[in-house]
Amino acid sequence: MIHPTALIDSRAQIDSSASIGPYAIIDGPVKLGPGVKVEAHAQVLGDTTVGANSIIGRAAIIGGDPQDLSF
Repeated sequence: MIHPTALIDSRAQIDSSASIGPYAIIDGPVKLGPGVKVEAHAQVLGDTTVGANSIIGRAAIIGGDPQDLSF
């Protein structure tokens, strides 16, 4: 199920059994496998693949630049 407030990039490949919560953002050629759950306000960005039955927690950001840029 994809919540109606979620923003989904047209390049994303989302398995029919994945769940995407309210205000989540899927941006880029993201691949979400079977049973993946993306919770409210989470973001999955870029060329990111999320494997089966993974959970992306509320407000998490996956695939973006790190907050600490001094690496």
